[in-house]
Formats: sequence, C-alpha cells, structure tokens
Amino acid sequence: MNAIRFETKSYNGIIRIPPEYAEFSDREVEVIVLIKEDSKKRKELFLESVEKHRFALPPDYRFDREELHER
Repeated sequence: MNAIRFETKSYNGIIRIPPEYAEFSDREVEVIVLIKEDSKKRKELFLESVEKHRFALPPDYRFDREELHER
C-alpha cells in the first residue's frame, strides 16, 4: 500500500488530489480525514468540555494525597 500526505480543502464534499499525485487518480483509494482546527477553536472546545463536566466541591473540601493512595 502506498501512502501520501497532503493538505487541501473540501468543497461540496469533494476533496481534490493535488497534481503531483496524479498516479492516484482514477484508482481505488482509502481516505482518512483529519479535521484541522485552529488553536482558538481548540481552546473554545476544551473550555466548553470543562464547563460541561464541572462540579462543585463542598467549601470545606481538602485534597488528601495520602487518602488517595490508600485506595
């Protein structure tokens, strides 16, 4: 199996193979799509996830490392 890597944009569900990979045209290929997100968007998604999974601790809560290791 040959593998190539390139970056492109999709338009209306179509991914253009760059001309330098013309030998892959009209052949059966396996495609893996990795969505590139800018760092600002990744940060927003991370903060949304944190907010979604947030929970409140009692005001008198104190972390005890020794208690953690006893489990």
